[in-house]
Amino acid sequence: MNSKPSFGEYIRQSQIICIALIIGQLFFLAISIYLVKFSGSSFGNTGLDGVFIYIIPLFAVSGILGSFIVFKSKLAKVKEKSDLDLKLLEYRSAQIIRWALLEGPSFFTIIAYLLTGQILYLALVAIIIVLFVLTIPNREKVESDLDLSWEEKNQLGE
Repeated sequence: MNSKPSFGEYIRQSQIICIALIIGQLFFLAISIYLVKFSGSSFGNTGLDGVFIYIIPLFAVSGILGSFIVFKSKLAKVKEKSDLDLKLLEYRSAQIIRWALLEGPSFFTIIAYLLTGQILYLALVAIIIVLFVLTIPNREKVESDLDLSWEEKNQLGE
């Protein structure tokens, strides 16, 4: 019995992780929008906007830049590996770290929207979610990111 997943299963699992993270953000965002629009005075007017107006963009941009920098750094180390299975595992790890660095600012920005009602924060959340969508893994993206050789591509099969 072969316990090692096929490359197609590896891609599908990575896609499920990414899409689940996107759905979690969208679900929390939808609840937050509902609460701000329909809860009355308990949300959306806490007076924190003066503080958040500087912190939120800084945190979001830092998370976005950090996700790209850390991912590229990890990817450079992954490419040095000779074992294909190890490359794939470490590549997924780099992806998860990238998504975590994007997800943190997204949730923080949604919470800031929930507390302040500032609609501009939703634009930052939308940008982050678009970045998530752009990083959903597929076969071509993985092969390209890892600079797989012809032999390694043949090992992947399918």
